[in-house]
Amino acid sequence: MNLVILHHHLNRGGVSQVIANHLRSLAALPAGQQPRRVVVVFDGQRDGWPNDVPDADATFPIELLTVPDIGYDAAGAVADGSRLASTIGSALAAAGLNPNDSLLHVHNHSIGKNASLPGALAELARNGWRQLLQVHDFAEDNRPSNYRHLAEALLAGDPDALGGRLYPQAAHVHYATLTQRDAAVLAEAGIAADRLEPLANPVAEFGDLPASAVARPRVHAKLALPDDARLFVYPVRGIRRKNMGELLLLAAVAPDDAWFAVTLAPKNPAEYASFDAWSELARRLALRCRFDTGGQFGVTFPDALAAADAIVTTSIAEGFGMVFLEAWLANRVLVGRDLPEITTEFRDEGLQFDGLYEALAIPLQLLDERGVREDWQTVYVDTCQKYGLPPLAVEDFNRRVEPLLAGGCVDFGRLAPARQAAVIEQVAADVAARDAILAANPALAKLFATKQGDQQSRIDANAAAVRQRYSTAAVGQRLDAAYQRVLDSPVDETVAPAPRGRAVLDHFVTPERILPVRVAQWTT
Repeated sequence: MNLVILHHHLNRGGVSQVIANHLRSLAALPAGQQPRRVVVVFDGQRDGWPNDVPDADATFPIELLTVPDIGYDAAGAVADGSRLASTIGSALAAAGLNPNDSLLHVHNHSIGKNASLPGALAELARNGWRQLLQVHDFAEDNRPSNYRHLAEALLAGDPDALGGRLYPQAAHVHYATLTQRDAAVLAEAGIAADRLEPLANPVAEFGDLPASAVARPRVHAKLALPDDARLFVYPVRGIRRKNMGELLLLAAVAPDDAWFAVTLAPKNPAEYASFDAWSELARRLALRCRFDTGGQFGVTFPDALAAADAIVTTSIAEGFGMVFLEAWLANRVLVGRDLPEITTEFRDEGLQFDGLYEALAIPLQLLDERGVREDWQTVYVDTCQKYGLPPLAVEDFNRRVEPLLAGGCVDFGRLAPARQAAVIEQVAADVAARDAILAANPALAKLFATKQGDQQSRIDANAAAVRQRYSTAAVGQRLDAAYQRVLDSPVDETVAPAPRGRAVLDHFVTPERILPVRVAQWTT
């Protein structure tokens, strides 16, 4: 088999890192299972692409093939799938590749960065190209500008018609997803179960971290922490869906020796405004938080992990949830917010998460309940408008959100940023408010008691499970098996649209899933 991997670009980022790790995974396969050739097709951009991928001793070389037309669209671009299919097909033919002995593995074809690509892939499928289309992210999930671009460029205003064109169907076109959750979403759109390939991201080892006794004094000095401080490290860029406000709340209710640190600031200026606002609020309230430790304070990532008493997460949405696996490889306990639609799959693979909570309950007496509902409805209606969908009637909306207020509490992660900030200010100023939150969340006591060296048997067991199921070698076997299933599929004479294309949009644009902290532009 000849393998063609196609993505818009190879610039530093999540998808490019997955591609690099996939190449390393394939290189770890026995020689008889490896592709004969691997050709990576991209638009010519490769800022930060590693030069040593897959490995020096790999038996197959990586060939880079530049096709500028698969890059991001210019503003106002009109889709022309047939033209792009011809361009890609000609480039592949010139490289000596043909549909009879080659497979296309395409990443994020439907995200909305190039509106011609879905149609081009459908045309290539009609020409006999077997394909594995890997969906890392959905345009339907909190990316309305991407979705609008697709609708306008493809002249497909109807969600069913647009969804059908984004997810072409044929026996020799399979879909890879990061999680079983995403596979279920595509199944709702009508993609057959035998064409769905859940394919977890490979998880790489951190290598040799410095000794804690060496790293901790360095980190404490750079962050100006007391010698006896316990450090909870959030190893992320602080974008909105990482839910920075919740980290501040944890700092506000935690014991005096607990400190919290976010390793990196966002790159996107639109995200940085919110990040800066949380940093300023923490400074004004004298909360035990440090922001952008890898930039502003010069703490290296290995030092941050080695000095940490625990890894913390407060994210309210993830595509894969790498932190739920990586923490154990850093030899640290993971604490904070659970995301069951992500972690259920990891639990099925043998991992246990004793330090996570599913919700951070805020008693309604600390909130304006009517205002909370109005926040949710405003964001929901605005999102529907951006996607061109009619919102639910007010009474239907209220009926849907009523269970979210059960028990006299609301989950902090569902509050708009301004209301999160108001709660944090209350807690910082009022011991009674702090006590009310601790009483409503008994799991926090265990979280706050965590110190380095705790639960070593749990760390070891989880790390072993990660290495067994998510190492580059393990994922390489899964990847090879997925390729073989595509290669064994008959080539359809016709390529059809997904029969229930709107189902993907309907899954994501709901009152329960649209969270203000993901979309609100908040500043102090």
